[in-house]
Amino acid sequence: MGDLSFPLPEPTTNPGPSLVSIYLNLETQRTANDAGGWFPEKMGVSVAVVLDGTQTRIFTEKDISALAAVLESAERVIGYNLEGFDLKVLSGYPEIDLGRIRHLDLLQDLQRVAEKRVMLWSAVEATLGLTTESDGIQMVKCWKNGEIEKVIDHCSSVTRGIKALHEYGREHGHVFYSPDEDGERLRLEVKW
Repeated sequence: MGDLSFPLPEPTTNPGPSLVSIYLNLETQRTANDAGGWFPEKMGVSVAVVLDGTQTRIFTEKDISALAAVLESAERVIGYNLEGFDLKVLSGYPEIDLGRIRHLDLLQDLQRVAEKRVMLWSAVEATLGLTTESDGIQMVKCWKNGEIEKVIDHCSSVTRGIKALHEYGREHGHVFYSPDEDGERLRLEVKW
């Protein structure tokens, strides 16, 4: 199995002009328990990573206005569970106009085809043989402990996984996923 641990391009917070499809993933400062329940808008952005071609852009909460400019100017924002999580987290920031963000939520598309929820790493591992060893709850703990580089590395790895899955699906017209741990791969047709 491969992993997504390869050197990152030098991060930048320069929003620059976008007008292309970009990939987004974010991590939060708080868990649902910390926020008093499932209120993503109260979880706060710890780190957001945007991939635009070969450029990696790193944003933290203090960069929300710059992140808003990038997201709102993109032709399309591609992510995994954007509608169920990322955009809901961003809804807690009035400087972001969610109505201006054109997006493709890969989870929503795969869920429609599979008729069930497809976990990101199930699809990435079954399609590309890539894995990850950390999760969002761990990243909240890292954030609280001041381990910002770990959060950036994890968030960047997830964003690269989303990009690789999307590119594979766009090129081949399908992706795979493993619905359970027996390793069986099922094929999902996509039109990305």
